[in-house]
Amino acid sequence: MNNKPTNKQTNKQTNKLTNKLTTAQQTNNSWLCIGLDPVLDRLPDAVRGSESPLLAFGRAIVEATADLACAYKPNLGFWLAEGPAGLRSLQDLIAYIPSHLPVILDAKFNDVGHTAAAYARAAFETLGVDAVTANPYLGLDALRPFLASEEHGIFLLARTSNPSAPDLQDLRVHRRAHRPERAGAGSGPERAGAGSGPERAGAGSG
Repeated sequence: MNNKPTNKQTNKQTNKLTNKLTTAQQTNNSWLCIGLDPVLDRLPDAVRGSESPLLAFGRAIVEATADLACAYKPNLGFWLAEGPAGLRSLQDLIAYIPSHLPVILDAKFNDVGHTAAAYARAAFETLGVDAVTANPYLGLDALRPFLASEEHGIFLLARTSNPSAPDLQDLRVHRRAHRPERAGAGSGPERAGAGSGPERAGAGSG
């Protein structure tokens, strides 16, 4: 049985999210996506003294920028770091953001199908976001749960900008693994588990 989403299904979903984002861009004449990544220790004293400091800070940002932004992107890690109170604050902030502005949950989800389905439910049903960020490394079955609804969408990682990204992203593992082994070199696919080149990226220093 082929569970791969049809082009029609994918296009419908893409259009739902794209239309909302495009409308927001046109309404506010903006391509600005604002990150909501609060660090409690760095918040102003006046905010830290409130009952829900992360929520108060987030709401202040939204109030000041709702006519300037085309989307908001809370990073899940900063909210989870504050425990249940942080998660409640995130949920309340998402509900506070004007409904015509897309909310993208930055969590870079990357897991097998049944776990991905749980993440999709948490993001779209529990938190109520419009889209998530995800890592496509595991393949389509890990992304399919995020594509099941026409109302939501995903933004996939491609090339990342963190300093150590080249450690893995610049390796040419696939090409090396498929080269014919040279006599005496011990670098072909038969020796991929024993060599010291990129094939051993997790253990070697090639």
